Amino acid sequence: AGRGVEGVSRWIWVAKWKCFVVGTVGLELKTLDFNFAELTSTSSVKPVLSLEFNEADEELIVGGVGNIRVWAFKKVAESSRMLYHFSGPRLVMQDLDGDDWVCQTIYQPAWNKLYAAVNNSVMIYDYETGQRTETLREIHDLSITSMVFHHEMEYLVTASRDSTIKVWNRHSHLLHSLHSHAQSVTALCLLPSPSLPAAASTPSTPSRASTRQSRGAPPLMLSCSLDGTIRMWNLETGHCMYRLETSSECLGMGWMKRDTFYHFERGGVWVWGLNRFWSCFAYFRSSVTHIRRIESPHTPARILTVTEDGSIRLLSPVTGTVLATGFPVISDIGVVDVEYDIAQASKEKITCLTSITLTRFIEPQPGQMKPYPSILALLGGTDSGQIAVVDVRTGGKREMVVQAHTAEITAVTCDTRLMKVFSAGKDQSIKIWTISLPSTPPSNPLQVLTNLTPSAAQQWSKSKAMPSIQLDLLMTVQVEGDVPVQRMW
Repeated sequence: AGRGVEGVSRWIWVAKWKCFVVGTVGLELKTLDFNFAELTSTSSVKPVLSLEFNEADEELIVGGVGNIRVWAFKKVAESSRMLYHFSGPRLVMQDLDGDDWVCQTIYQPAWNKLYAAVNNSVMIYDYETGQRTETLREIHDLSITSMVFHHEMEYLVTASRDSTIKVWNRHSHLLHSLHSHAQSVTALCLLPSPSLPAAASTPSTPSRASTRQSRGAPPLMLSCSLDGTIRMWNLETGHCMYRLETSSECLGMGWMKRDTFYHFERGGVWVWGLNRFWSCFAYFRSSVTHIRRIESPHTPARILTVTEDGSIRLLSPVTGTVLATGFPVISDIGVVDVEYDIAQASKEKITCLTSITLTRFIEPQPGQMKPYPSILALLGGTDSGQIAVVDVRTGGKREMVVQAHTAEITAVTCDTRLMKVFSAGKDQSIKIWTISLPSTPPSNPLQVLTNLTPSAAQQWSKSKAMPSIQLDLLMTVQVEGDVPVQRMW
């Protein structure tokens, strides 16, 4: 190597400029060409511990001992080529102590925030002004070794020498604490979108277009550790989906191109191909031996599974949520086969209710009690995302109307005057439904909604027929944020 690369402590490749940027033990920042010949240089003032290039603003973010500097550049044409000279730091964050080590930074363009891993804490700065806006203080027992930001899920993931990985949401609340590694975690890598070209597969700073293309795929991440393992994680569930044993301590990892990554040890560099996981319907810690879809004309379908540990599970075919789990009485008994009587199965849990009432009050005859109930029936939202009719005359007998949401329904309300039903669920959506009454049979008890006479109400009160209605979807509204709607009126 040439003289320009002596004593390199940190380095990055800047694809936009087709050059290297390095920090040296001599407190210098340099740009180098393909042959490692020095192009430009300046003083870094303090030791360089991390480098990050902000391509959108063409700025270099340098983390050091006790400070963070954002360097700007100026373009200079020399010998028929364009060079980029350091023009000085645009920002200097000096609110850190002299013994604080900034081991990594992440620029988040959507919020114009800069995340800095400082010892075992994370400092969050306004990228424009350099003011600190928030501190995640001492979130690990030992210093942070790696940090990534999942732009689509808005998750910050931190890894530490204490062998843990932690997943944080946009409000800095802890979602998952992952403990599968036995020693220090040395690197984290987000899986790039399968639709990106190979050159764009940089997981730490994906473009907004790439996050749109990756919607629908599970948020996956790779981690490596000094325990010699590489693990694949589902960030949404916190489950370790795959473990790869290597020959020695893993010191770091990164992407070469789409679905091809490398890790390095003291003795060499290893390159791996990745078989893409497109989705994870349900996660079990034991291998599945039996799986079957159970259907019935009048009840919701279910997925019946048996695993090697003898446990039996019922799953929602819509979301993959485990609705019920059964275990063998004796632990060493193996399940050979299983059947499910869906007709005798327990009903879904009703999570919210609304009433179907008369749209105007009908006066009873003088001297008589009102001969009919004011509530004709109940509409209930269930934990499996269905809306069901609950008959108040028959001890709560219910019948499913529609699979309304892909997750638990949290609120439902009915306006019989407008013949509308409004529902909200944990799938972050609000839906508006139109109530329609089947034309057959003509004696449908809920015809009292449109035929409000005393005789019709009395007929409804005495009838034993199950109420029959139909809900037609009119509109869907997506709700932003992490907290589902709890009440509507």
